[in-house]
Amino acid sequence: MAVEAFSSDRASVYASGAGPVGVAITPNGSFAYVANNGAGTVSVIDTATNLVVGPPIMVGAAPFGVAVTPDGSRAYVTNSGGNTVSVIAIEKCTGSLCFDFGSGTGSGTGSGSFFS
Repeated sequence: MAVEAFSSDRASVYASGAGPVGVAITPNGSFAYVANNGAGTVSVIDTATNLVVGPPIMVGAAPFGVAVTPDGSRAYVTNSGGNTVSVIAIEKCTGSLCFDFGSGTGSGTGSGSFFS
């Protein structure tokens, strides 16, 4: 995926993941979460720098949309390929996704996983 950041005179393009189809912004505007449908992942973009933060996060099959809770504590990802929803904790101190949180799809193994 390419993310285009617009200014008054040009656009900048930044790489994300394969087949981006959905994006959500944190309530404080610091991060964008992009569902990469072709890769089964979510990418995190720092909106101050427009750079991808860390490796993509594995979620369910064919993620389609992302929503962030009003308090910014969770990202919910709809996975159209598996008819599931992945739930990811957002680390408050950095805004990045917690990589070992787990997922509502049952694929997670972290202590916060619904199915661990």
